Amino acid sequence: MKMFYYYIDSDGVTLGPVDIEYFKEFNINGNSWVWYEGLPQWVNASTISEIQNYTKDNLPVSFSTSTRKDVVDITKENYNTPNKEVISDEEIEELHSTAPKTWLLESILITVLCCMPFGIVGIIYGSRVGSYWSQGLYAESLEASNKAGFWVRLAVMVTVILWLIYLALWLFTPVAEETTLWYNNYFTSSL
Repeated sequence: MKMFYYYIDSDGVTLGPVDIEYFKEFNINGNSWVWYEGLPQWVNASTISEIQNYTKDNLPVSFSTSTRKDVVDITKENYNTPNKEVISDEEIEELHSTAPKTWLLESILITVLCCMPFGIVGIIYGSRVGSYWSQGLYAESLEASNKAGFWVRLAVMVTVILWLIYLALWLFTPVAEETTLWYNNYFTSSL
């Protein structure tokens, strides 16, 4: 799935959606604000691993106090992300003080009890959550947590579906056997 980003340019104008190719062609300052679907708040471009290679310190930073309608004023207490959520400074601090869920326990249980391939992928992503968080890469930590949770939920759904199929076969196989036996007895005896 292709990732699309929004960013705030040096005039304070929110631009996007743009893909990674845009940042390859037009670099961005590492301290500029960037957002993509799934992030609860704007983050510095330098904290997103895909964009880090395309940041340059000699470019203008995305701060502005302009009053145009299409401008996001970073100096205000609240600001809007492109998904229209308003996030205050206190909420940002709270988000940065609490690490996302790792899903490690659930992934290990899934691996041991039922779906080893799904559980292993969940363990891999779950183990990245803490390491990204300790490095200050909040966006990557949140993304790894979301991916680990996805694989755990997928494993649970697949397990439930397989158990329902097994249960249906277990319930209806005796009925099918009795019907076949009755059919054979009835029609073979009348001939």
